[in-house]
Amino acid sequence: QIPYRTVPLVRRELDKQLTSMVLIQVVYKTLVVLPYVTILFILFTANINALSITVLQLNFLNFVTGMIYYLNFASPFYIYICVSKRFRQQFIYVILSIYSSKRKQQCIGINQIKPLEEQSQQL
Repeated sequence: QIPYRTVPLVRRELDKQLTSMVLIQVVYKTLVVLPYVTILFILFTANINALSITVLQLNFLNFVTGMIYYLNFASPFYIYICVSKRFRQQFIYVILSIYSSKRKQQCIGINQIKPLEEQSQQL
């Protein structure tokens, strides 16, 4: 019964890749979201007159952390490309197949029709 319960080596490798991708994504999201939430919390709850920084500085920090926060939505793609070998290989395969199909379409377009201006001048 023990051989039937063992997980194949390939499956273990995929599980390790998935675990590392999720772990890195959790760390990244924490590092990105925490400053944004902190600045929003300061903006909404603190008395600005009591703080040593001005409203302009707080708004600038809110803008910068907001821009970093919006990068959060594009990050999974880059994290997966950097961490997972299988994801990289699949991405390269898809990109090359799209490129090769477009290249084939360009080669087929040899038999073209003349523009209307050239046809009317010939008549």
